[in-house]
Amino acid sequence: GKSLLLGALLFLVGLLPGVGSVSALVIGAVLGGRLLGAELLERPLTGRGMAREAQTRLRHVHRARITGFGACAYLLFLLPLGAVVAMPAAVAGATLLARDLLPPETPAE
Repeated sequence: GKSLLLGALLFLVGLLPGVGSVSALVIGAVLGGRLLGAELLERPLTGRGMAREAQTRLRHVHRARITGFGACAYLLFLLPLGAVVAMPAAVAGATLLARDLLPPETPAE
């Protein structure tokens, strides 16, 4: 759903003469990064027992950090064979980011 809409938007922006291709790359990296960051974080947050509504609130609070992480992964995935090489690192990075974003657990006594 959202990915198709983003693709159509980027296609239309890319048609603008002069600045279209650069604008489409920047918009794609930011919006695609936001979507990819949320997608990569969903599994580790769900694995820690976090409900979907709580995940949405967490993503809203840490929007810039998640978008930056996702944008880096998005741009690496654009390279030839980039997704093949970078996907394991992106999944591991999402797990570390999820651990960093969540408050520390209190030890059981």
